[in-house]
Amino acid sequence: AVTLDGKYLVESADDNGCRASSGSIEIKRFELPQPVIDVEGGSSLCSEHKLILRSEAFASYQWFRNDSLITQADSLIAEMPGAYMLKVKSDNGCAGSSSELLLADNGNVPIIFSRKLLCSGESVILKTIPAGHYQWFRNEVELSETSREIMVDKPGSYTVKITSGDGCVKSSEPIEIIAVLAPEPKVHIAGLSRFCEGDRNKLIADAGFEKYQWYRDGQSISAANYQAFINQSNGSFKVEVLDNNGCRGFSPEQAVIVDPLPDVDLHSPSFVKACAGDPLLLEAK
Repeated sequence: AVTLDGKYLVESADDNGCRASSGSIEIKRFELPQPVIDVEGGSSLCSEHKLILRSEAFASYQWFRNDSLITQADSLIAEMPGAYMLKVKSDNGCAGSSSELLLADNGNVPIIFSRKLLCSGESVILKTIPAGHYQWFRNEVELSETSREIMVDKPGSYTVKITSGDGCVKSSEPIEIIAVLAPEPKVHIAGLSRFCEGDRNKLIADAGFEKYQWYRDGQSISAANYQAFINQSNGSFKVEVLDNNGCRGFSPEQAVIVDPLPDVDLHSPSFVKACAGDPLLLEAK
């Protein structure tokens, strides 16, 4: 499998030892598009409202609600609750998908959120329609947040109460945010953790994760996004994973030491004359 950009060719040899090379082919990889759904719209709090879902410009669009295709337009009017998701293709033909945007069935006051699972050390964004004054609650306790959009880093049952400029008051149904633990992958070394220059080992992460990214000395390694990584370098290595809950986690670091080859030289001139049968002593330094 080819994982790096560049020019590739193949060389072959027949039984007579004759060699030939093919023409070269240039491989150029493109990043997958990562669309983000933006939410617009809303009208009077006490009348029917519509939410408009948009994203940035792509070559093609497919909007889904509860896994069913509903339109291929560049925007969507969302009038029903459900899980909305956008699949796109970029100009170079690469495909990508957005995170799900969940629109709750809360009468005239929906709470919009990208996920209900709260990963360790992360936050979840909750927002509602543009209307007037906002008051958020967690487990029926009033919070200090009074804006349309808030970030929450604690699990619990969240609601919002909105008061419009004309005095109309509406509240949402509760949205339950659930805490989940971040993954803790481990790295196993196939081979030696200390070896000589020119040798290599294999770093293997636990299986079962959605994505992998390897790091050396704190810097991500280009194209090292598989469960295993072939290594020939010194350094401190770790892997970042993404699990099926959408949570990220890092492994503990693994140190790898590569020893340089010894510098060997003979204590003798490059050409030595000696008679047949005479001993000749060669010394290395």
